[in-house]
Formats: sequence, C-alpha cells, structure tokens
Amino acid sequence: MLNPYSLSILILAFIYITSQMSICKTKSNNDYLISGIPYYLYITPLVRFFIDKAHNKKKFNLYNLPKKIIIDKIEYQSPDIEYYYKKYLFIRNHGLLKEKDKPSSRKFTGYIDEKRILWQLANLSQVVFEVTDACNLRCKYCAFGALYNDYDERKNKFMDFEIARQTLDYLFKLWESDLNHSTKRSVTFGFYGGEPLLNMGLIKKIIRYIEKYSPKFINCSYNMTTNGILLNKYMDFLVEKDFKILISFDGNENNHSYRVKKSGENSFFEVCENIDILNEKHPEFFVKNVNFNSVLHDRNSLQSIYSFVHSKYGKVPFISEVTGVGIAPSKLEEFNEIYKNSSRDLQQSDNYKQLSNELETSNPDFKRIIFFMNSSSGNIYKQYNELFGNKIKSIKIPTATCFPFERKLFLTVNGKLMPCERISHQFIMGSVKNNNVYINCKKIASKYNSYYNSIKKYCIHCYGYDTCTACIFNLMNTQGELECRSFRDKKTNLLELSLLLSTLENSPEYFIKSYDITLE
Repeated sequence: MLNPYSLSILILAFIYITSQMSICKTKSNNDYLISGIPYYLYITPLVRFFIDKAHNKKKFNLYNLPKKIIIDKIEYQSPDIEYYYKKYLFIRNHGLLKEKDKPSSRKFTGYIDEKRILWQLANLSQVVFEVTDACNLRCKYCAFGALYNDYDERKNKFMDFEIARQTLDYLFKLWESDLNHSTKRSVTFGFYGGEPLLNMGLIKKIIRYIEKYSPKFINCSYNMTTNGILLNKYMDFLVEKDFKILISFDGNENNHSYRVKKSGENSFFEVCENIDILNEKHPEFFVKNVNFNSVLHDRNSLQSIYSFVHSKYGKVPFISEVTGVGIAPSKLEEFNEIYKNSSRDLQQSDNYKQLSNELETSNPDFKRIIFFMNSSSGNIYKQYNELFGNKIKSIKIPTATCFPFERKLFLTVNGKLMPCERISHQFIMGSVKNNNVYINCKKIASKYNSYYNSIKKYCIHCYGYDTCTACIFNLMNTQGELECRSFRDKKTNLLELSLLLSTLENSPEYFIKSYDITLE
C-alpha cells in the first residue's frame, strides 16, 4: 500500500493548473475540477478532454465534434462525445471554469474587540484548573519535562484554594450578567496537572464551592486526565461525582515503558491493577465514563496501542503524537529519536482499513477530512445565527486560532489565566493575584490583533487558507517572531486536495462521519 509520501509523488505529476481553474487526479485515476465557486467536481475523461482542448485554444461546437475519440485506450463514439460535450458546455457556461479569488485579493472581514472576549468569558463551556505541577511519574516525552523549555518552572507546587475561588467568583458574576446568552447551559470543570490526584483535597473543595455558589441555571460536570497511580485511592469520589476520566496509558508493557516512576520503574503494572479494580468495582461507570489517552512514539504503534487497549478494556483510545511545540534546541535530536508520525504509521499497519475506521478521531487521515469538510462543504454551521446567511456577518481572521476563551479558560498553578493548556505559558492572558482577577479584555484583543497582523503576510498569499488548522501560538520561531510552517502555494495546495479526495474515494464513509464529529 502506498504511504502518503509516495502517493504525493504519484499525484504531483497529474496536477493540472491553468489561469482559470485547476484539475487534480486521485490515486484511483479520477479527475476533479477545483473551481472558483468553489466546487470539487468529478469530471469524466471526455469532459477533461474538452477542457484541455479549450485551454489549448482548440474550439469545438455541436456541428464539428469528432466522430471518435480515444482516451487511455478506450474508444468513445458520437453519442457519448456529444453528451459529454454538452456537459462541458454546462460547466463552462455556469462559471465553473473560473478560478477562485487569488489569495492576494483576500480581505479579512475583521479583527476581535474587547466586547467579543468578555462575551466569550460570560458564555464559557469549560474551565480547567491546574491544581498542581507536581507529578509522581517522570514520563520521557512529558510536555513539562526535559525535552521542552516553554513552560513555567515546575516546583512541586499546589494551587491555593483562594486562587480557584476568586476565579470562580469572577466567572459566576459574569455568568449571571446580561452577557450570558443562555438560560440553561452546561459547563465542564476540568482538573489538570502534574498529576491532579496528588491534590485531591483542593479538588473536593472546588467542587463543594461550585455546587454551593454556581448559578442555578448552570449544569456542572467534571473531568480529569490522570496517570492512574492514585486511582484506587480516590475512585469512589470520582464515581460519586460522575467524573469523565481520561487515563494516560500507552498500551502493553513495552508500549508504556516511557511512563516511569522517579525510580525509573515502568508504571505499567500498577496502572493496570488500578484500572482493573475500577472496572471490577464500578463496571457501569467504567463503560460510560472512562477512556484512555495514548501517546504514539518509537516503542509502540497505532495498531499495538489499539489492539491492547481494545482487547483488554473494550475501549478505543485517543492517540496523539509526541508534541513538537516548545522543544528545547539541545533536545531536538532526542525528540526525533522517539517521535513517530501517525500518518506514516497508520499507512504501514497490517490492517489499515479496519484500523482507520476504528480509531476515527485519532486517525490522522480522518482528522484532515473533518477539517476539509468543515471548511469546504458549505454545510457546517457553528451557530444558529449562521443559518440566516448574509444577514449575519462572520469575522474572518488569519489562521485557525480560537478566539480568546472560545473553548475554555485554563488557570495554572501559578495563577496565570490562559486560553487553553496546549500553548506556551509565555502567552498569558490574565492572572489571579493579590485577591483579584486581572483580565484586561482590551489588552488581550490588542495582543491577538497584533499577532493577526504579523501572520497576515503569509495568509493573504496562502492557497490553503480555507483549510488551515494552524494555531498562532504554535507558530512562534526561536526569535519570538511569527512564522508559518504550513504555508501552501497553489501547486502544494492542489497536492493536499488530491490526497484528501483520494482518502474520500477510498473511505467514502468518512463523508457521513465527518458531519457527526467535532474536533477540538
């Protein structure tokens, strides 16, 4: 089976670009017209023939069509030739051969202002507390470990309850204001570390406070990512509060061997024992509320992770690559030794088709399809207001960066307020200190807009703009400047589209599934 890299070489030879439109060929030897409407339109060999002839200034009409045309050793006769010539005319006359506006003519429809940020805070759907930066493991690839240098120094610190309380009071006030647009909504409170179960006392305090003082129209739920070492000690409370639990677990003993204790001992057997206890003691909870988060690296594979977790626990794990953001320059070689590309690994698996269907959101090919369908299908609406069409003006900004606090608010153990836990701690958006919450929405808007201005020089020339998945906070180079590593010229973008269309042809079920799944 061809992997994406050899397939890209094959497809590149068949990408066809004119000043009007573009055509690409898939792995199955099918042609697609990429027009400026935009449409991704399958075209038959005869339609392609007439498009090519028109490009080469060869003119036909219904009265001088060839009696016979041979394409790829297939002979076409007059009835088919006339029928598909009319198809070509339909495509041409309806403007499908016109190119989409060139990137350089793209106009960004607006930036963000402080009102938008305050509105996002008043309508938050998730709040995450980093209750401690201490951990009872020393995982090789930990984002707070020796491979990285873009986080606050880890000092085995435990969050003070007052920091959490002040943050909650600030949010409760906003949620009860006129800025809140819902009379009944759900908010998830997450607990993060380090290892969050090391500070279970604080977690219990926070939950008691939420249950006592949060607005009555808020439905509260809780989640946690844990390494499982202390799971046996606190599982009853987690079950009582109906936590959604994500257990960090990389597969079998060898797969899991980067997740070690401070002594260097593999944590596999201890974690397995605790998972088994939870499963036996609370089987219904385990089925409904527990899942696994696995990291792909040089000691495992998508296939081995899935096979072990699914056969032992009946679960389909979430699998991600070792993060490439914030690597210390001196550790780059070490990072490269353990890093494994998920697309390449999937293509090399023995049961590619079955595995790609089972893994779904951990499947890199499927992730690309979801982003592609969201941005290109014209059938995805994030808000009800978007159904009103042109009456509602949406804000079009550079990259795929979330609006500040659009998805969540993350409170670090040091009292920093961040838009999420996945970005460097240098991008602070506020703080909790001296008995006050400091969030300057005007300053945040100005900071974001300055980032947009810095990256815009790439975006206005990028043909992959509509399907961009880049986050501004992951595009900072070592000099502190924004530099896009996902930029696509016209030919590179068509290559990516060819790969996407090839994937859809090979796995048509992705088309339907992509409408049912939202990726964070």
